[in-house]
Amino acid sequence: MDASSQLSEQHLNLIIEFADEQAQQAVSEALESLDHSRVRTTPRIAHSDEEKRSSLEVALDALGQRLTMRSFCGLIVLYALLMCFISFIRSDGQLARRPAPPPMPFFRWSAREYVSDYYGGNGAHPSILLRHSEIVIAMYYAPWNLDSKLMRRAFERVARSFDSNDDVSFAAINCFAAQGQCRNTYRTHMFPLLMAYIGDVALMYNGELAADYIRRWILYIRNPIHRLISEQSVKDFCSEYDDAVLAYFPIDSLLQRSWRYKEYLIASLTASQYEELVDRSGFAIVTDWWMANALNFAYEGHIQLFQYSKRVDYPLEKNYSSALITEWLRDESASSNTLHWLVPEANTMLKVDRLQTTLRTAPTLILFTPREPLYPYKSDVSVLEQTIMEYHTCQEEDVNRVRELAENREGYRQRRKSLLQDKRLSCRATSDSASQVSRCCAGARKWLDLHCKQCRLERTYPRFTVCALWNPFRRTDQRFPFFGSPWCREAAASISVEELADVCCPLFDASQKGTVSKVSPTQLCNEYKLAAVKSDSVLSKGDVGGSPFDTTLVVGLSCMRNNSLRFIAVDTQHYGFLLEKLGIASTVQSNVVIADARNEQTLIMSHAFSRQALREFIHSFHNGSLLPHRLTEERLPQNFHKRGRQHSYTSGDENLVQATTARRFNADLLNASSSQDVVVLLSGGAWHGPSAAVFYIYHTVAYYFKPFEALLKFFIVDVSKNEIPWQFKMDRIPAVLFLPAKRRFASSRLPRSVPMTVPSLIAFVLTRCQPELRWRIALSLCSVLCVRRNVLALRLRAESLRNELSSLRQLIATLHLKGRHALLVDRVIQRRAAQLRVCRKVLDVVSSMSSPTNIRLFEKAAELSRQSETIRTLFEASIPLHILTSA
Repeated sequence: MDASSQLSEQHLNLIIEFADEQAQQAVSEALESLDHSRVRTTPRIAHSDEEKRSSLEVALDALGQRLTMRSFCGLIVLYALLMCFISFIRSDGQLARRPAPPPMPFFRWSAREYVSDYYGGNGAHPSILLRHSEIVIAMYYAPWNLDSKLMRRAFERVARSFDSNDDVSFAAINCFAAQGQCRNTYRTHMFPLLMAYIGDVALMYNGELAADYIRRWILYIRNPIHRLISEQSVKDFCSEYDDAVLAYFPIDSLLQRSWRYKEYLIASLTASQYEELVDRSGFAIVTDWWMANALNFAYEGHIQLFQYSKRVDYPLEKNYSSALITEWLRDESASSNTLHWLVPEANTMLKVDRLQTTLRTAPTLILFTPREPLYPYKSDVSVLEQTIMEYHTCQEEDVNRVRELAENREGYRQRRKSLLQDKRLSCRATSDSASQVSRCCAGARKWLDLHCKQCRLERTYPRFTVCALWNPFRRTDQRFPFFGSPWCREAAASISVEELADVCCPLFDASQKGTVSKVSPTQLCNEYKLAAVKSDSVLSKGDVGGSPFDTTLVVGLSCMRNNSLRFIAVDTQHYGFLLEKLGIASTVQSNVVIADARNEQTLIMSHAFSRQALREFIHSFHNGSLLPHRLTEERLPQNFHKRGRQHSYTSGDENLVQATTARRFNADLLNASSSQDVVVLLSGGAWHGPSAAVFYIYHTVAYYFKPFEALLKFFIVDVSKNEIPWQFKMDRIPAVLFLPAKRRFASSRLPRSVPMTVPSLIAFVLTRCQPELRWRIALSLCSVLCVRRNVLALRLRAESLRNELSSLRQLIATLHLKGRHALLVDRVIQRRAAQLRVCRKVLDVVSSMSSPTNIRLFEKAAELSRQSETIRTLFEASIPLHILTSA
């Protein structure tokens, strides 16, 4: 211990001793004062009853108790201050910290067989994890993170599906443990983080946190490069992928592990980090020189990108590195005229504008459908891809080549249904007896091999029916394993013999040897259960009809129009809210929408999805015969209405403000024959703060005009749920519009510079409403003094009009006016006479307001309004034609 610490401890001991002395001294002084007070207050005069105390003694006792309590409280405060000071000295200026509780296992105990949970954050370095397998899938999580908790179940399911594979292992690392090596080594800004380690290569997963997406990603990185040994394999590979990347490497280069091949291999693995490349891109190599020569490969490591419409060579001026190869592939893939899936932005938690950027580029056709990554070539997706090939095939010499690719895609689509049927049968057969099925299929292979090959031929080419013609199950020979083998008898106890044969055929296809692996049925069943496939709806769904290029309705249509379409697909399992925003009912599995940002309209295919309906929908878009879809509250899902029920636009039973929608907008607001003025508030909904702040102002003004609701109506429309005509769209909301009766085209808006208050809104309405409403308001609000002043003013006005009429008549008689001049003066006389009549009627009405027998003022107000309209008509008729034309 150094000198400074010893000195601080000595100071501390001195302070404690001083505090104790002061406390003891205070207690002793308090007791002495109490004893002296008791001695001084001893009674000098003895009374007969000595037990009775005087009032002076009681007061002194209370004073002593008060002093004692004050000293005790002072001691407590002093002790607390001393303890705080001691804690501060011992903590070296830092606050005391409570140690974190020890980390707990994040995964269930039953998942330990599939997932190694390093919940302490130690011993999970990639080099240590790679000792157990070639590929390590590591999940870095935080126990408190909600996304980590949601992904936990999906990670377990994926790990269980790869349980029989020795080359893949799964590990979960708590990267939030305070004392863990993971937290001290890495800095993770978001959880969970999924990584794959393959030797020295580390790959980050940037896709959806779903089990089927993760398994699809792992299957890709397990076999990133394919070897093509024949021309047919090249055609099949180019038909399977939208972006087929091929490279030429001789056998000796592969054996020597040349640096070009290493970069190409790393590029194929790096592509898995981009979700938009996983499904649509594939990497392959060609090792035979004669095949490379046929494909125009010029040198070792030559890379070519094959798309259905073009072939692109990797630029020679670019460096041959994995990063540049991946970047080149991403650029070429993004600019291709194919179907693109909407994917999340890689490694970010912020909002992205990828969809908005795509929609602004060109009119976009969007397919909303559940995505099934483990089983591609879904019916609606495959049909759309084939239609895109037709749409962008403009040259006649390319029709045959593209047709062949589209027919291959059609074959994949038709085989998909049979594949799902086989997987479902595998789950039924292997639910209780996986080993029996494997042994049964292994023993029956030589009898079933021909049957499976013929059935496979029928699936590839549906016009063949050889599978149904040859039926091996009619044989009753006991040597046939389905009848003589005990394993086949046990396996056939749950399903029929025909279905058991259908289970064996996929196992023969998956097997690389002459026998069938015992784990193959379980593998097939696990993959089927893991996929987000609704087997019942998929298998019972009817065919879409037609075939590729069987009609020329949309062939080459993109080259004939300037507004050619782009095509994207949206997974409704993760982005279904986009359908709700468009007000589209998601009762069907597939929805097709065209978003035209240039014309600000959305078009929806109303017919059921089929090949012909899709072609007609695209053709109708280019013809301009489609009606735009408008967002309205009636089309929104029920949960949108439930959210807005708590915000009502009416108060009690008084329907002062009516809510309208986009469907009723024309009938409620744009009715030209209506005799009512309309005031409408364009709001952003109950969630919009500025709109909610002016609701009470709008209701107050509506209540002010309640006696005149026959002439004026108030509406409100939520523009976040209703798409109104573009003429009424404002740059900011809330906004108040006024639509006059029988002149809806002369609508006006409350100026932006005017504050939205009750007086300003009332003034805005009064300056634009019809004259009858003004007369009614004026007559109903005029006081006694107002009546007297208006009577005097009206009498003076009537006298002035009579003088003008007499002067005009004398002018005509004196000057003998004729022709146009006489006509103009005559119109002025008619206008002044009409004004005199109105003035006299108003004088009668105002004079009668002061009398006890007041008549119905509203009827007179209507009559005065009609007289005012007559005066306006006369005034407009008195203007010369050449003045109107020049104006």
